[in-house]
Parts: sequence; C-alpha cells; structure tokens
Amino acid sequence: MKLFRKLREQFIVKLAYINYFKYAIGEIVLVVIGILIALQINNWNEIRKQEIVIQNYYVKISNEIDSLLKLLENNTGYTEYMTKELKYCIDYMESKRIDSNAVYLEKLKLTTDCASQTFFYPVINEFLSQGYLTKVNDKKISKYFENLSYYQQQINVNDEDRTNYCVMQLQPFIQKNINYSDIMLDSGVNPHFDLPDVSTKNGPKTDFQKMQNSIELWNLIYRKIEIERDALVINKSLISTLKKIKKQIEILKIKDDKE
Repeated sequence: MKLFRKLREQFIVKLAYINYFKYAIGEIVLVVIGILIALQINNWNEIRKQEIVIQNYYVKISNEIDSLLKLLENNTGYTEYMTKELKYCIDYMESKRIDSNAVYLEKLKLTTDCASQTFFYPVINEFLSQGYLTKVNDKKISKYFENLSYYQQQINVNDEDRTNYCVMQLQPFIQKNINYSDIMLDSGVNPHFDLPDVSTKNGPKTDFQKMQNSIELWNLIYRKIEIERDALVINKSLISTLKKIKKQIEILKIKDDKE
C-alpha cells in the first residue's frame, strides 16, 4: 500500500507539472498574440495618419502645380515671342540695310534680356525630402517626379547658358560696338520709384553699317535664339510633366477615398 500510495503521489505531482507547463505556454502565447495585435493596430493607425498627411500634400501639390503652370505658360509665350522677334533681326541683317531701323533696334533689345527663369517647388520639394513619395505605391507618379527633377536640372543648365552668354559674349560686344542707350530694355522713369530718367541718347553713334556686316552680332543673335529654343523645349516638357503629376494625383486621391 505504501508503494502504491507513493506511486500515486508521484503521478499527481508529475501531472501537475505537465498541466502547469501547458498553462504557462498558453499564457505566453496569449501575451504574444496580444502584443502582435497591439503592434498591428498601432501600425494601422500610423499608416492611416500617414495617408492623411499624403492626402493633404496632394491638395497642396495640386495648388502649387496650378500656380507653376500659369507662370510656365506665361514664360513660354514670352519666349516664343522673343524667338520670333529675334528672327526679325536676322532677316534685317540679311537684307543688308544700313539705316538705323527703329523696329530693328526694338527687337535687338531682346538680346539683352538675360533674366533666368528658375522655378521653385517648396511643397513638392518638402514632399520628396520627407520621403512620402516612397510611401506611395504608384510607379507612374514616381516616374513623373523623376522627370520633374530632370527638367528642373535642365532649366538650371539653360539659365547658366543664358548668364554665360550675356556676361561672356553679349556684354563685351555691346561695349565695343553699340551705344547701350540704343538697346536698353527699360530706359524710362519707373512709375513706382523716383528714379532719374536716362532715356536721352547721346554720345558716340552706333555704326549700323558695321553691325550689318558683323558676323559676331549675327552669331550672338543666333546663339540667343538657340538658348531660347532650348528653353521652349524644356518648358513645354515641364508643363506636360506637371499636368501628368496633377492628373495622377487626382487618380490617387479617388483611389484612396474608395479604400
């Protein structure tokens, strides 16, 4: 009987250990599952917050693109006008006329327009720098933003070409051959400021006969046309890219709203 009692006690103790071990394993599993569920819920919340931020960026980017398109289209129109007017100067020189044609001089002034057309994208740059584009699972919009970055670089190159043209080529030629008052872009009194009027044209006269036969001036005008034609290609490509981004943003907004 003592033997049977001892065996029974050992069995009960052993059974208790097994049950306790099972209970402990079960409790650990429940804790792990609870932690995973909590992490998943937190992850869902973070994703949702991120989606709301991205949606807000979509609205601001769309508005920024509208402003940029207006500016780009105005610049493009002016550049097309400038290119056409400079072609008149080429035709005038080709005619071998030697009179100081007032229309020719007005159009020749455009060679001195060296203003850069660098554009700024504060909202878009912030969106990209914060890494939100990597959170958008859309290959099209990623490609469009890549193109946008490329055309921005091309604008910078075009601006640099324009600046170098003015500083290194045009200004030295004007100083040697042209009375600058003949081709000043804006020589009159500024209506908003009390500035002196420097519109009087005195001093040495421009030798128009010499200019008509100047291959240097001919090349300068053609170089200016070349720079502006490059700007037209870049601007029109940029306009197309911005419109694609705006359209794709609208598609993504509708898609996110449905989800």
